Amino acid sequence: MYITEVALKIMSEHKVCNSCLGRLFSMLGKNVDNYSKGKAIKTSIYISAYRNLLKGRYRDEIKILETIAKNGGFKPAYDTLKGLNISINEKEFICELCGGLIDKMDEYIYSAIDKLRSIEYNTFIVGVTIPSELVSREDAIRSKFKLPYVEALKKELNRRIGLKMTLLTGKHVEFKMPDVLVHIDFVRRNVNIKTRSVFIFGRYLKLKREIPQNIWICGNCNGLGCTQCNWTGRKYQVSIEELIGEPISKMFNAKKWKFHGAGREDVDARVLGRGRPFVIEIIEPRKRNIELENIAKVVNDLNKELVKIQDLAYVNKSLVKDLKIRAKIAKKTYSVKIKVEGGVSEEELKHLVETFKNIIVEQRTPIRVLRRRADKIRRKRIYSIDTKIISNDVFEAIITCQGGLYIKEVVSGDGGRTKPSFTEILNKKATCLELDVIDVE
Repeated sequence: MYITEVALKIMSEHKVCNSCLGRLFSMLGKNVDNYSKGKAIKTSIYISAYRNLLKGRYRDEIKILETIAKNGGFKPAYDTLKGLNISINEKEFICELCGGLIDKMDEYIYSAIDKLRSIEYNTFIVGVTIPSELVSREDAIRSKFKLPYVEALKKELNRRIGLKMTLLTGKHVEFKMPDVLVHIDFVRRNVNIKTRSVFIFGRYLKLKREIPQNIWICGNCNGLGCTQCNWTGRKYQVSIEELIGEPISKMFNAKKWKFHGAGREDVDARVLGRGRPFVIEIIEPRKRNIELENIAKVVNDLNKELVKIQDLAYVNKSLVKDLKIRAKIAKKTYSVKIKVEGGVSEEELKHLVETFKNIIVEQRTPIRVLRRRADKIRRKRIYSIDTKIISNDVFEAIITCQGGLYIKEVVSGDGGRTKPSFTEILNKKATCLELDVIDVE
């Protein structure tokens, strides 16, 4: 069956605009848009019918002209019938396949562009929501008339809106990682803009003790406020994630932010050396191209003597997962000041160094974190320790180990929950006085 015959059968049952008729045969041919293709099919039907009219074949040809006039919205057919004194009721033509959405595209395009004026972006992607009945009708026509060359309505809308927005804005469509998602909802009749998160990798140094990495809610009132937390709802009034996240979020004019750390240190531990790796996720930013040096300067100037960030780099989202996985196995080095009851000798420390050389430590979840961690045994490796006597009962230990090891419990033994421990090997009670993270791989 010829394309014109199929098209005429479709229009005998449905009102179809030029674009929708063209997209029913979209994959036939290249470099011809659907509108032109649909108009060409209707023109071909019209010319054939008009030729037969000239030959005196009226009945069938008049019916064809009426079909493409009423259900195809084809003006030359209207005019020809009018010239033959055949009246056609020219009601508002609304295509049954797109519901007139194709004609309304510009309204939504300009609305989207207006909303994008205050957003910094280079790439975008378009997504549309259309009424479900249009999808069902399209599927039914495709099946009934056995049409294998159809371009779906959603696909055409996405493509054409994207092309026009590219022409009007100078920005380009990006399918994998667009800066902006433009969602046009033809059902609710609105346009929503969502910007892709910006991810920045860096390392932070914690210069002062008693600052948690994350916001710490008061355990007594669960954040509601009480006398114990001075009605703040928080155990600690500031956190590393806030000191870093809030100023960066403001610089990007973002909706919110999320902090991803490569492990975390104890509240009373400092982080020195190269610093602890982190990724800050800036959610729905309205700006996205800020010099990293400026970001570091703003954060560091605001947080002198508290926290410092360095080695910043723009990264992809995938690094967040890698960071979390890596934190469990990456080497970490700690400086620990330790007090030993009854004093400690060079000979005892030498024995300690030999014992903890490339050893697996079995560590049951420490009592101090048991309320927020699963009670299980972790096996972590200590690669080496170095020691230096500070006084007769205090020494410093430099411990290089696998990530996820609780250092304070390696020192104390935690009542036998960590084996071996410094307390066990020295056969004297050992207590951590000060703890610093001095390197994270």
